[in-house]
Amino acid sequence: MKKRYLISICVVSVLLLSGFPAVALAGFEPSPFIGQLGAVENILNSANDRVVKTMEYPPDPCVPSHNLNGALNRLEAINSQLGSVGDMIFSIIDEVMGFEPMPFIPAFTAVRDAAQGIVESIKANPLPVGEVPDEFINAIGEIESSAQDIVQTADGYINFDCLGTSASCDSLTTGEECEYQAGCAWIYHIGGDGTPGYFICNGTATTCSDLFDPKNCDAQIGCYYEE
Repeated sequence: MKKRYLISICVVSVLLLSGFPAVALAGFEPSPFIGQLGAVENILNSANDRVVKTMEYPPDPCVPSHNLNGALNRLEAINSQLGSVGDMIFSIIDEVMGFEPMPFIPAFTAVRDAAQGIVESIKANPLPVGEVPDEFINAIGEIESSAQDIVQTADGYINFDCLGTSASCDSLTTGEECEYQAGCAWIYHIGGDGTPGYFICNGTATTCSDLFDPKNCDAQIGCYYEE
């Protein structure tokens, strides 16, 4: 899954100016993030409506250029908003990744479906090459690409699954392996009756299916995930 760790001040400003609330950062209660995803869904549905209306009346190459410029400006604004939304989704994923995903799955599914709706609306209304300015067709294509990126991002979260079987703690023989294995601890066993002490890896390794973060899944010996 692609990761983006920083949202530029410009992106945040765009979201705030468009009425998009800032990501809730306090704690990890699911409801604030679910609310953010609900706002994302609404923005995507609104963008879909605007795309459809713009495509219903494409500019005519024979009409003065100001009509084309107006259409291109509208499409550019929509595409810019989709880019900002995509960054916000990455930010939300960064915040919630590693926690039980089930509370967030319905909201991410709604976001994915809303973005897919934009893609399907564009595909359902192919623009006739030669009868519509190339600049207009290209702008619509950029919006479709941005919406498809959002679909893939949301789908990556929805379908993330850490696979495999965690190596048991007692099978790990070095402190480095043991300390990296979630659920295990490298402890010193005190000897007695002249027997020297020794270190052992103790505990119960976290199962792969209970790891909800790609980084933790990668770090857990015996676990893996498919992108």
